[in-house]
Amino acid sequence: VQVIVPITTEQDTYSTGSGTILAESGLILTNYHVMGEIEQETLYNGNGFAAIAVNPTNLKGRPILKYAAYLVAGNPTLDLALLRITGLLEDESLALPENLGLTVISIGDSQALQIGDEISAFGFPSIGGDTVTFTKGILSGFEDEEDDGYAEWLKVDLNINHGNSGGLATNSAGEYVGVPTQGRQDIGMIGLVRDGNLAMDW
Repeated sequence: VQVIVPITTEQDTYSTGSGTILAESGLILTNYHVMGEIEQETLYNGNGFAAIAVNPTNLKGRPILKYAAYLVAGNPTLDLALLRITGLLEDESLALPENLGLTVISIGDSQALQIGDEISAFGFPSIGGDTVTFTKGILSGFEDEEDDGYAEWLKVDLNINHGNSGGLATNSAGEYVGVPTQGRQDIGMIGLVRDGNLAMDW
């Protein structure tokens, strides 16, 4: 899904990103920096609100703004946020339908990945226009920030751009294995994907 967050301090300004559906009830995983400032640990709007746009079935058209969601948990350190759909965007007082029409992704094991494995990303990068964008590449390596033997990041040869943040990274079986988070120009446009197991354990 596409995640659109109003920034209350700037008129008609929005933070945009992507999100992955974890439950049919409307639980969405995204990046914290889509929802707010990491260093200040502050949200772009006081109540952690985000508008959620859902893809058409054929994936050919623009996503349709449909739901209102709110932050239920955030971790600026890991740059992760969990949202829950609570109502219809047009009128939050209306009851949600029993079937939200959301597709839940199967969960894979990110720690089973090896360098050279196929990895793909789905999201809404600004350079890709207004429709969902799929890119495919390989796992280029791992990054262990804490030097504790656990790689918190997957390095991929995917060009992760603004708008991809918080989206979906999948393995060759189409299973979730991580959260596309940032591009690293200092290491040759290698993209960084938050390790999926770490995100799920959080």
